[in-house]
Amino acid sequence: MTELPVTWDEEADVVVIGYGFAGATAAITACDAGARVLLLEKAPEQHKGGNSRVSANIVFWPADVAGGEAYFRSLAGPYLDNISAEMIHVWATEMHANKAWLEGLGMTPVEMPYVEFPQLDGADCVRVLKNGEGPIGGPFDRHFL
Repeated sequence: MTELPVTWDEEADVVVIGYGFAGATAAITACDAGARVLLLEKAPEQHKGGNSRVSANIVFWPADVAGGEAYFRSLAGPYLDNISAEMIHVWATEMHANKAWLEGLGMTPVEMPYVEFPQLDGADCVRVLKNGEGPIGGPFDRHFL
């Protein structure tokens, strides 16, 4: 194990904690916007990826926005009263846009027919994406990270 310095001096516009899909997305977006990004990950290089690695590097994707809204409402169940219709629409719209965004990063999204809760309304829109062919998705990586 590498010894960490007791003190250090590093400056960045954005500090991202964790290198799963959420951390990678935040770092890429900030970097593409011109920010100097510091990405911190506690796992060793060969084990980076957090929950995304544990979930085989797959990404949930609603094939259409209306179906995504219906599925999210069903997932929220009795807690839906705490979530505005506008928030549900934003969630479904942005989740649907992820496939094109990932393609723009150079990922080759391959759809897998998997629905965690097929009995819920909107489940027919559910897809998961993985990077390329093979039994699990490939790594989500950019050389500048």
